[in-house]
Amino acid sequence: MRPLTKKHDFDAAWKTILEAFEAEIVELLFHELFTEIAWELGTESLDKELQEIQKEIFD
Repeated sequence: MRPLTKKHDFDAAWKTILEAFEAEIVELLFHELFTEIAWELGTESLDKELQEIQKEIFD
């Protein structure tokens, strides 16, 4: 069997999907919360902050 030489960045793919459809995902999964968000103000990804929180929890 030939070894796989190409690695896939699945994390980046998920981030792209979540950013592209963030409003739709929030509306589907958290409908009550969706109506409280001022979407016209835009959103900001806080993935670096989430990584720091995860380090604190799992270290």
